[in-house]
Amino acid sequence: MITPFLNISSLLLGLAAWGFGIAALRRRRISLTSFALCLLALIFQFLELTHRARIGDTSAILDTVGAVTLAAAVLSAGTMVLNVLAYLREKSAAQGKDEGI
Repeated sequence: MITPFLNISSLLLGLAAWGFGIAALRRRRISLTSFALCLLALIFQFLELTHRARIGDTSAILDTVGAVTLAAAVLSAGTMVLNVLAYLREKSAAQGKDEGI
């Protein structure tokens, strides 16, 4: 019964990480909340893999490890890109204020 909870929670946390990243991009401020939610989503996936290993469901691990790895890479890269863009916009806006523009 823990598997659906971990998978759904991980998905929702990942979407929230991107949501906070998009909000950070709009506000021109980096979001530590976005990084924290991304990290929690990844931790939930590790807990899911640990649970599968404990119950001996190696076939489920082998069937899903490729997709989990890809999803983790996409989530991490997306979160990083959104926050780096937010940082660059924040830096650009600060330079514009310094120059009186």
